[in-house]
Amino acid sequence: MRKALRRARGSNRFGAMIVLVRCKSVIPSCKSIQRYLIHKRAQFMFDFADPTLMGYAQKLHDTIAPSGVVIYRARAGEVAPVLEVLVNTNHPVGRTLDTLLVPRLTIGHLVVEMNCELIIDDTLIHPLLKGSAAVTEMGIMAYIGVPYRVEGQVVGGISVVHQHRRQWANEHIQAVRDVARHLEHMAEVRHAQGLRGAPMPDAAPDHSRL
Repeated sequence: MRKALRRARGSNRFGAMIVLVRCKSVIPSCKSIQRYLIHKRAQFMFDFADPTLMGYAQKLHDTIAPSGVVIYRARAGEVAPVLEVLVNTNHPVGRTLDTLLVPRLTIGHLVVEMNCELIIDDTLIHPLLKGSAAVTEMGIMAYIGVPYRVEGQVVGGISVVHQHRRQWANEHIQAVRDVARHLEHMAEVRHAQGLRGAPMPDAAPDHSRL
């Protein structure tokens, strides 16, 4: 096989390029693999309007008094993770909150992509959010984002949002972290039991707003 490959490359000065292009089309990139794993693991992450999740979200809302709390699971998107809203409290943003949120309109997709917390007191001056539609269109002025994981892989998160600038108290940030750890435990149990959340109802993201 190696001799045949050498002959093919020797007989055609473009042979090596053809082989490289072929490999590129077959072998997925690291980001593609990561998005695939996120999608597969997120399939068993809870159900929409899960009463236990709603209870956690409402408890955070009562404790922190933000504009709203959103618990979501992540779905692999073409460019960045798309967020499926499982539960939310009140009216977290300045417009109707869709069940499926495209990356352009979220801050949570950064939490998933970077696999870390985001604590932002003023989104207008944060370097990651310069010109972001999450700020200009959704009206998010302050934000706490904490991921939850399965086997070390982020599969969703909690977003606490406020429509005015706000300095978050340490105890409020810790409260979100605590709920995220509870969600991780729930997710691990569901994973071990082979339980899967229901797929999202037929609703495609509005690509005109991407």
